[in-house]
Amino acid sequence: MLRSWADRADRSRPRLESLLLTLTDAVRSVQWVGPDVDGFRSSFSAQVEQPGRALVDRLEDLGLRARSDAEEQDAASASEGTRGGTPMAPGRSGGRGERRARW
Repeated sequence: MLRSWADRADRSRPRLESLLLTLTDAVRSVQWVGPDVDGFRSSFSAQVEQPGRALVDRLEDLGLRARSDAEEQDAASASEGTRGGTPMAPGRSGGRGERRARW
């Protein structure tokens, strides 16, 4: 599940980045002169462009973390399979020959 989310984040990040670039280019290319356009561009930069760039970066970071966590889970699951024991109920010592708790 984590790996699937990481894959989706990897696919979505460039789309989000492209949308942000399209919006930014549209705002910058408006043929409008005067203090109102300067205020609009400033507001857009502060309220959309900068937070959007931070969101793209955060999405990348979360995707990398999810992928790393998924790999850690896979490694932990693989090592549990090689120990030869079976999952125990909380508070049990584990080891060979003990039965798996049924919840």
